[in-house]
Amino acid sequence: MKRRIPAAVILISIVFSFTGCQENEAFNRFDQWEKEVAKIDAYLAANNLEAVKDIRGPRMVITELGTGLPASIFNKVDVDYSGRLFSNNMPFDDGNVKMALLDLIEGWQIAFTTLPEGSKATLYIPSDNAYKDRAQGAIPANSTLVFDVTFNEIVHSSNEVARFSNDTTLIETYLENE
Repeated sequence: MKRRIPAAVILISIVFSFTGCQENEAFNRFDQWEKEVAKIDAYLAANNLEAVKDIRGPRMVITELGTGLPASIFNKVDVDYSGRLFSNNMPFDDGNVKMALLDLIEGWQIAFTTLPEGSKATLYIPSDNAYKDRAQGAIPANSTLVFDVTFNEIVHSSNEVARFSNDTTLIETYLENE
């Protein structure tokens, strides 16, 4: 006599197998992040490079500390950069970007809300703070990235400039009268 497996048992088995895969993917992602950060830290130590270490992963070797303020996440930034893969030092891009910080990879968001305007630095960014598991042009999925950056300036909107000018006038008037 053949035994038939009820459809409900098969359905439950399928659901549990997919749930197990999702948990493993989350674990593997964190495991990969830990390995990448450890490789970056080992490289920095082996080359006697002092870095600002952000708890979220990015490392910043500051070659020139600027005198301005860091950007806020809502600012537009003007940055000269060259990017390469950490794994083989292969360049993938260079140029200038003038974009809202919110539109840039998380590693840059962390860096430019930490570094003062006018700074020059080398950023070491784990894949989880960059493009994660998505290939991006010449950048393979799950790639740790290195950027040499010059943080030229925070690009202020005309509204920000007008508000700053108005606030400055109000403060000066107040100080003159008091």
